[in-house]
Parts: sequence; structure tokens; C-alpha cells
Amino acid sequence: TATFTAAPPTATNTPAGPTTVTIPAGANTGGVFSPPATVFGAPNAGDDDANAARQGFVTFALSGIPAGATITAVKLDLTPFDQLGNPFSLGCLRVYQQDFGALDAGDFFGGSPLGALWRFCSAGDLSNAGIQAMDASGLSLVQTALAAGQFQIRLQFNENATNSNGALDLLRPSPQLIVTYTGP
Repeated sequence: TATFTAAPPTATNTPAGPTTVTIPAGANTGGVFSPPATVFGAPNAGDDDANAARQGFVTFALSGIPAGATITAVKLDLTPFDQLGNPFSLGCLRVYQQDFGALDAGDFFGGSPLGALWRFCSAGDLSNAGIQAMDASGLSLVQTALAAGQFQIRLQFNENATNSNGALDLLRPSPQLIVTYTGP
């Protein structure tokens, strides 16, 4: 009779799959309106009934991501949100990296900057997964921010800082950063 002897199992080192974390807006999040530049408590963007432009500032704590991780995808989710008036009458909401440290009135950015990481041109865009996704060129910014333990952004309508209609045109988002990484 034949006998079969099973070979002992061998361990194989297979890499772990990707991990995805959702990071809500953290401490040091708020807004600045101008003129004059004044800090307020929420990361709202648009203009107010006095036609002062408002910009939102958000800090995302990256401390839950291991230092040696490789960032493979990043999405910015601004939902849920509400709007007062018609903030998209000001143009597209653009999102920029800005290392502002502790938020203060000097963080307000006047003018039309270049290099937006995200561009949302309607309320429908805010929930569009394709538009929420950061392109490959922006991933290195989040990768670099791992060393500092935080990633900071500015929300700004910059085609028109205000539409001078004397009405509140404000987007009030609930920002979350969704980061996918691999390793270590």
C-alpha cells in the first residue's frame, strides 16, 4: 500500500494589501474672511452679505498612517455640505495645499493662485468620486506631509472673491481626507 506524507507548510511573506483611512477635519480648522482679515470657526468658503470673501482652512492629522507607508490614492470628500445662497455663482471652488500652521488672519490669500489640487464647479461635483480623487502629481504632497504628521489645505473661490450682490453665497462643507496607502 502506498502512503502519503504531507510536506510541512512553508511560510511565504506576502505583502499586505492597501489600507484606506478616512480622516476628518481636525484641530486648527476654520476660516478667514476679508476685508479686514478676521478668523472664524468653520471652513466655509464663498462670500457673506457684506460682500466679504471667505476662505476655509482645514488640517488633517496624518498621525494614524505609519511613517514608512506609501500613499497610493487620496480623495477629498466635502460631503455632507450645505449652501447658503448660490456659492457657485462665484465660479469653481478650488482647493490648494497651504501650510498655514496655526490659523490666523494673515492666512487669507488675496488674488488668483495657481496649482489647485481639486476643482469643484458645482454642488454635484462635490460628491463625484472622479473629481474627489487627487491626481498623481498631488500624491507626493501628502507623502511629504507624513513627516510633519498633518496635511493642510485652503478652500477658495477665486474667479470672483465676491459677486457684490449683498447676499450670503456660502458653501459649508464637512471635509474628510480619504487616504489609501501600502506598507510598512
